[in-house]
Amino acid sequence: MEQVPTFFSYFGVKRGFFFKREGKDESKREVLEMIQPIVDVHCHVVGNEKMMSQELRAIFAKLLSWDCGTPTPEVLIEQMDKAGVQFAVLQAYDIKEAGMDIPNAFVAETIKKYPDRFICGYASTDPIKRGVRNAIAMLQEAYEMGLRGLKLHPLAMQFSPNDKKLYPLYKKCIEYNIPVGFHIQPAPIPGVRLKFCNIVPIDELAHDLPELKIQICHFGKYPMPPDVFDLMCCLMSKRNVFTDTSAPMPMTKEGILNTLGWIKKLNLGDKSMFGTDFPIQPQSWWVECMEKVDFTEGEKSKIMCSNALKFIGREDLLQ
Repeated sequence: MEQVPTFFSYFGVKRGFFFKREGKDESKREVLEMIQPIVDVHCHVVGNEKMMSQELRAIFAKLLSWDCGTPTPEVLIEQMDKAGVQFAVLQAYDIKEAGMDIPNAFVAETIKKYPDRFICGYASTDPIKRGVRNAIAMLQEAYEMGLRGLKLHPLAMQFSPNDKKLYPLYKKCIEYNIPVGFHIQPAPIPGVRLKFCNIVPIDELAHDLPELKIQICHFGKYPMPPDVFDLMCCLMSKRNVFTDTSAPMPMTKEGILNTLGWIKKLNLGDKSMFGTDFPIQPQSWWVECMEKVDFTEGEKSKIMCSNALKFIGREDLLQ
């Protein structure tokens, strides 16, 4: 009997899709039914080297064990193809002082150029530097470009997510029915304030605005106790809060396995989304590590696909 290359114990990857074994017959080839595409909900690409400072590149070079070069859209697509990832969500960044300036317009143009691979884009605007009124105007402009999310970096932008002055910005996201992603993981980049590394303000925000879709990026602060328990409580007690798996500390395969292990142990498959934070980590690492964790078929499908598609409003891509 011909052996079918497996992705998980009951899944295989081929051209970026999940496959499930539908029957066993030793006299015939196993029948496979296409189930769901794989979605990476957290990626960054640049159009040129100026969008990422040399200082930031030097910091990443010290921290990371791989280097993809300049992370252009084409490089990401190449990595996606190697890992069997069909779709990705791109995120802009309005944190020039911290070393990253990825314009909303660039993300929108990239999605229009590769609509079959990049299925959603998050805008970014600094509500502290620009002011809330101007941030709302930028978000509106980005929405008109086709972007359908907002990425904020409290550490680099230096604000607490539950600052009431920012609520008009969040309410605009509710009006547009788009999610907000928060980076609260410690980040060794210029100008960050570690006092904003905290899940509690996000929990408060989720309580105050239950209609706001919230993405806690990078599996929260640290993928270990006691921080992981704060994340668990926030996810389980707030229907509007999800997390992604991207770039856990440490930024190694061991760190990935630790994060995935906690998702399994704490039964967080319903609230977790596959993300890599490309170019920080390649999707192939995650594919390799996902094979080593004993997720159920349902957990795998939710984490790698359906949670993300529902969260970003792309249910049309569900099989």
